[in-house]
Amino acid sequence: MTLLKRAFAAGLAAVLLALVLTPAPQIASAHPSHPVTTVLLPGFNLAGWIEPEASVDVLFEVLPELKAVYAWDAVEQRYRSSWPQRAGDLTTLTPGMGLWLDIDGDQPIFWTRTATPDPATGLVTLRAGWNLVAWYGSENESFEHAFATLDADSQFVLAWDAESQWFVSHVPGAASTGGGVVRVGDAVWVSSPVERHWLQPGSVVPRVEFYGGFPAERKAEIRAETLSVVTWFAERYGLLEPDFILFVGADRSSLDQARREFLDIQDPSDVQCGEAVNNLVFVADWCATATHDVSSPLAHEYFHVLQTHLVALTPAAGTVYVADWLLEGTAEYEAIEYQISRGHITRHEVEQALDDVLSQGVPDLRQLESDIPGFDRWSYLGAMAAVRLAVSEVGEGAVISFFRNVPAGERWQDAFQNSFNSSTSEFYASFAEYAAQFVTVVNRVTVTALLPDGTALREWNGHPLRAHASSASFSGSATMEEGGAELEIPDGTYSVTVSAVCRVFGGPFHASAYRDRIGSYTLDGTPRTTGAGVVLVVAGEDLAITVNLAGSPGELKLNCYNGPRFNIEGRVTNASGEPLEGYDVNAYALTHRFDQNSIDLNHTDQDGRFTIAAPDGHTYAFQVQDSCGTFIGIYHEAHGLIEWSVHGGLRNGTQIPVDGADVTGIEIVIPSSVIADRC
Repeated sequence: MTLLKRAFAAGLAAVLLALVLTPAPQIASAHPSHPVTTVLLPGFNLAGWIEPEASVDVLFEVLPELKAVYAWDAVEQRYRSSWPQRAGDLTTLTPGMGLWLDIDGDQPIFWTRTATPDPATGLVTLRAGWNLVAWYGSENESFEHAFATLDADSQFVLAWDAESQWFVSHVPGAASTGGGVVRVGDAVWVSSPVERHWLQPGSVVPRVEFYGGFPAERKAEIRAETLSVVTWFAERYGLLEPDFILFVGADRSSLDQARREFLDIQDPSDVQCGEAVNNLVFVADWCATATHDVSSPLAHEYFHVLQTHLVALTPAAGTVYVADWLLEGTAEYEAIEYQISRGHITRHEVEQALDDVLSQGVPDLRQLESDIPGFDRWSYLGAMAAVRLAVSEVGEGAVISFFRNVPAGERWQDAFQNSFNSSTSEFYASFAEYAAQFVTVVNRVTVTALLPDGTALREWNGHPLRAHASSASFSGSATMEEGGAELEIPDGTYSVTVSAVCRVFGGPFHASAYRDRIGSYTLDGTPRTTGAGVVLVVAGEDLAITVNLAGSPGELKLNCYNGPRFNIEGRVTNASGEPLEGYDVNAYALTHRFDQNSIDLNHTDQDGRFTIAAPDGHTYAFQVQDSCGTFIGIYHEAHGLIEWSVHGGLRNGTQIPVDGADVTGIEIVIPSSVIADRC
């Protein structure tokens, strides 16, 4: 059974198809079998059943001194029991079950058995009320650490001292009565006010394989984050993939090596952060513990593993297809909920991020049924917004129900209707209506600049005129055409000005460092050449306004450059050589002020590359901003990025001359210490 998107990268899709046709490799559990010995004293003892499921008769065979056994039915909150010569209502022993064992005689008994290798034994479902459960976590664990993840305000733990024949109590977060440790194979009573899942600390040790060079501290950090992710999903949904393996690559070549060894994929990966294939997750080092936007890449990819796990629970032949917006949207939804629960982000930050996404337009879920590009954050968060709306109606359990139900029907749409109580067509309509309320209303404001004689002005002395509207949260510009400058701006209050700009050989516009504002909008039409003018209120309708000029503009203080330009080309990466997208590189001329001093503001593309068209015959320095718009340093070839200093400023950075030819090969390496996890 394999879970597939509607479309997929060709290389990976071929591997997945092969996995459909051939058995998946058996991977050793991270929790191996081992012998466990429990000392049973005459009288009553608490012990856990940690072997595979068996008949209660097996217990009487291996323990001839056993007079009676009692198990607790947490659902009905009552005992079930059995005796050697008399059958009771306790017939089957299941892994994780806690037992009262009444031992005859006057000598201790050493009960040795082999623990099941399944780490899910340590994933316990606590029912509301009392629960008697086996301990399958760390060996010789103190009560304080063993029960630290339980809720101190609502839960209570009782262990049993067979020697004194009395209980040892413990309140999570408080000191134990008499101290104590818990061992594998013991059993404890746990009270809970509500039903919940509890992953016993130490019962799961996720397997993490490192490719490339990693310091010990970094390995420990990644292992801790991996355990945190696995634990969170286990306790959230009671789900655990025992064969999960995480591969972390220190750089691109290391990550490709792992993919070649375990997936037999020879082509280099185009994945920038991580990917999941069945029970395997491949993650780049720079993503393993990072927060991207509001999401956790590791939690996102691990939920893909759980999606496959859930689908595989129901026998089905062939490949199961699921809409990509559901695959990626549910993974993003769960990853963001993980981030919120761990305090890495706030729900308010998530709301802001989704508002920003939906304000750009309503995502078309039908279109997003096919593959979502890995770099398309708008589609990822749009899909997540759709999932959030779906679960708001029926609860988060519907996400798990959906993937369980997928193999039962012929189409994923059937599973969607069964789990979310809505057909896909009905939900698509509901989501479109919901998302439309966030879309920014754009108004068209036409600006005309008039001389005192009523002549409409489009340029002055060969310099084009531009209208500019600015508010506290938005700014926009447009060039004067035959019918004026048409600004497209959302509702708000704006100041509107008209200025002259530079043009390069009829090509792109470059604002001037010395430009004169030749007019500002005023309510009464009075000409004004200084100051911001009076605010224009834009509220849900198109407008046409006039900026009246006092007369013909005087000599404009423009310093436009109309000579040849050559490209300055380079790349922005992290310390591992991976490209950084969305970074801003500003080139500043050190020998001349023109075109607003900063020659060009260039955003790096998905490969981290930038190109700046720089006037010939001048020397430049570079200032870098991250994808959040924060200044992070000045480029220095030998030292990477250096901080701004009042002594020298930009001149302290590496100076790049442009002299009749393109300049290429500039490598700007951003230290990990200044790479923002999120904006």
